[in-house]
Amino acid sequence: LDVLRGLLEVSAGNAPGRVRAVLHERLAVLCGDQAGRYDAYLARLLSLPLEGEAEAQLNALDGQQLKSGTFEAVEALLAAVASQRPLAVVLEDLHWADPTSLELLERLFALTDRASLLFICLFRPQAEHGSWRVRETAARQYGHRLTDLRLRPLTAGQSESLLGNLIGITTLPRSFQERVLRQTE
Repeated sequence: LDVLRGLLEVSAGNAPGRVRAVLHERLAVLCGDQAGRYDAYLARLLSLPLEGEAEAQLNALDGQQLKSGTFEAVEALLAAVASQRPLAVVLEDLHWADPTSLELLERLFALTDRASLLFICLFRPQAEHGSWRVRETAARQYGHRLTDLRLRPLTAGQSESLLGNLIGITTLPRSFQERVLRQTE
């Protein structure tokens, strides 16, 4: 949702009517006569109110059809934006992503073969997380496009220094510092 809002240059705090108007306008510019095909799916994804025929059309779909249409709409929007200018999509904390979002991401990787599109996926390297499957898919199917960077955990001293720099205080009570570092790993 953050990526979609970023592409539309709107925020979660914008009024639904404003977001709806921007979505409609941007799709018309980016997707031309195909805009109507994607509009309702993206509006539903953004939790925007739908009216009349558009709402009835989506309500008549089963879950798989709705997911498929939504995936197609997101893919079309990203491809259209990337055809106008190079696009980098940063996905942080991917290890917390839900299975459907990970499935969408795996589908979107195919765009990198035909569009100026870069995905930067940040996640913990733990094989039990779905994000690891995404990494394996990228390596297997798009290895010619994959660059894998692995960062080692920070040392205790580096963690303390980072914490001090982030909050702007170099002298924290030791118990507070240990608690923050333990929680954040």
